[in-house]
Amino acid sequence: MHLVLVARAEMRELERWKSDLAAIHFPYKVGNKDKFIQMGVMKTELLDLIFPEEHLEEIIRALQITDKMSIDWKDAPVVNKIINVVRKALKLKPIPKVDMSLKRRFINNRYIQKTAIGIKEDVKHGGREHI
Repeated sequence: MHLVLVARAEMRELERWKSDLAAIHFPYKVGNKDKFIQMGVMKTELLDLIFPEEHLEEIIRALQITDKMSIDWKDAPVVNKIINVVRKALKLKPIPKVDMSLKRRFINNRYIQKTAIGIKEDVKHGGREHI
């Protein structure tokens, strides 16, 4: 069973609360044996990564971002529709395609499900980016 919710608090309090949740164990029957299973707490975050514009392709390669979802959910079409709505609401452009065969900066992406929403160009004043 999954309960999906949004929680908001001061960062230390929120981390403490999540640790308390993760420490909960429930009795669980496996065959004829009584076992205990720990509550799983998965975090979902909306991140805004800020970097100089000329490094966009480098970041896309490092994070291994494509225009496809990072996982193959059965609900992917619905999720993609939601992502498109969020992209429009945040006034973002689609992720550009880049050559993923080129050398990339190493970032450990293992166990991280990523779904890119879009990019937003920096505001420029006097020819300079305001990042």
